Amino acid sequence: MRIPNINQTGVPGAEQISLGAISSAAQAGMRTTQALTKVVDDYQVMSDKAEATAQYGQNYQSSLMALDASYDEMINQPHFDDKNNPTYRDISKRWNTLSLKHVSETLNNFTNKTASAQYQTDISTYLRGKSSDIRGVARTRQVDYANGVLASQILSYSKQPDGAKKIQAAIEQQVQIGFITPEAGVNELQSSLEDHASTQVTMSIESSTSDTDLDAIRLSLINNTNPYLSLSTVQSAFTSIQQRENQIDKDFDDEQTNTYVDALTKIVMGDITNEGEIDLLLAGELITPAHYANLSQRLVEEIKGPDVDDWSEYSLIKLNVWDYTAADILNNEMLTRDSRIK
Repeated sequence: MRIPNINQTGVPGAEQISLGAISSAAQAGMRTTQALTKVVDDYQVMSDKAEATAQYGQNYQSSLMALDASYDEMINQPHFDDKNNPTYRDISKRWNTLSLKHVSETLNNFTNKTASAQYQTDISTYLRGKSSDIRGVARTRQVDYANGVLASQILSYSKQPDGAKKIQAAIEQQVQIGFITPEAGVNELQSSLEDHASTQVTMSIESSTSDTDLDAIRLSLINNTNPYLSLSTVQSAFTSIQQRENQIDKDFDDEQTNTYVDALTKIVMGDITNEGEIDLLLAGELITPAHYANLSQRLVEEIKGPDVDDWSEYSLIKLNVWDYTAADILNNEMLTRDSRIK
């Protein structure tokens, strides 16, 4: 039998030997090819890994920097907007929207699926942590805002006579919601009701306009039944009552003096010409008896009329009489009876 492309040597078995050699050579070539293919494949795997590592590292680190900066900027924004509304209410929503938008845009930069998958896994872990952090920020600000509202309510209610009930209701509501603990609520209630009692006493003293009003307050303090009105507050109130009495007396004296000076000036100007008008001032306790005596004497002198030797100077003084005090009017030689020439 002749085998194509195999020389016939005529030696028995030669054809079989040549075929074996060819087969061995072919197998050796296949091994070489496989080895080269493996080298190429290994290189491709290493290349893919290097590409994945590079893409992942670049995009992940870039995302961390960008998201951290955005997070810091968001939590450092003003706690209230231009309409004075608290900004904590939607801070978590705004963060989620911003971060998901960033991640979605970043994923478009990937060409390596392995890197993309690893990025999604790690960035999701990062975002869960940040979302938890920002919810904590929102909660803290919510509690701070609620406490601020409560403080404002308590301050307002402390100035109202029936404010004690409103203060108690406001604090109980905060406890029920969970913004303050029951223990803190009890302490806040005690302190706030003491402040309310003290404020009410202070306001009543400051608004008093007579000794009668102050006597009534003094009596109520002596017979105090308010458990939130402390001894120190009562003692301080007695001091304030005395100070208020002194101020009322001074204000009354000042008013009488001002009325006296005004009446004296009007007499000199000729606006008051009869004693009935100053009688009314005395009857209404708008002037003192001493003021009344001076005004009556001056009115008599004005009715008699002045006899002076310098009418131009006298007229000028009377024209500017509003610039004079009571002492000036009584002591000015041109306006006193003693200076009038008979």
